[in-house]
Amino acid sequence: MNSYFGAFYRHSWSIDKCIPYSGSHSYDDDDFYNKAAAEERRRIIELSLKGYNTACLFINKGGDYYSFKRRMDEQELLFKELNRQIMPNTTIEYVYFCMFDSSCCDLYSETPQSNIHVLEKGLNYWMRKADSVMDIWKMMRNGTKFPHVVRIRLIDPVTNRPGYLNLFDLLNPMFSPQESKLVFSVQESFQNLRKLVNLIVTSNRVKNDYVPINCVLTKLLLPFLLGQGNLVVYALINECPKNLQAETVLTLDFITQLRNIKSYQLPNEPLSDETAKFSVYNHTLQILKWRSKKIT
Repeated sequence: MNSYFGAFYRHSWSIDKCIPYSGSHSYDDDDFYNKAAAEERRRIIELSLKGYNTACLFINKGGDYYSFKRRMDEQELLFKELNRQIMPNTTIEYVYFCMFDSSCCDLYSETPQSNIHVLEKGLNYWMRKADSVMDIWKMMRNGTKFPHVVRIRLIDPVTNRPGYLNLFDLLNPMFSPQESKLVFSVQESFQNLRKLVNLIVTSNRVKNDYVPINCVLTKLLLPFLLGQGNLVVYALINECPKNLQAETVLTLDFITQLRNIKSYQLPNEPLSDETAKFSVYNHTLQILKWRSKKIT
């Protein structure tokens, strides 16, 4: 285990792996750090394909262009690893949403959705089929300015067991209290997330009335925060965040707390015939809605 020692307020933090960015994202690079990153990617993809729930959480502090390029490089490698491991005839479905304090948006159809509607229906309601995982990557490789999630459902052609790969990109979350008059603010969601993680780690339990009712971000991450899925955190920290010292400290504290969460997940149950038929029906319904919107 490598340790990261910060000079901010005489704090220190520990991390599992320190992977400096070399600007290269090649599978053929023999660099030790690239090997460590590749091993972690293989592990998370293998679990997803075996029917487990997995998630990757991306957080950065400082260095906007560097952070964007590094996040996109790492996410592209995850897609390439998934494309390399996936079996023929595996059913691939996905949903791509950005999240705000008061609403969400389906980035495929560019359709806004209320948080209440998303939480009532569940994110899987908006699942649609993809011909290949790289088709999903082509749609999202340019990124977005807002925190978002990409959920990919992978149904094994032999066992009919679904596995899930969730990519949460929080971009540059601000964890300190701040006032925001923006319509598409995410500050309250970040505050709720930090408080929820602190509660889970310190009390080892969560009261139902504490989880914000209409916060999609915390609801989607909650199973992984409770150890019911495998969570990998990619934290991209600028080497010298001169203007973000307080926020960097909060972010490192947040990451350290996430390291204390233990995972005890089991593989998902195989889909029943009725569930599989509903998935096909729902996919057809989403396509019809999308076409109707384009026509009008």
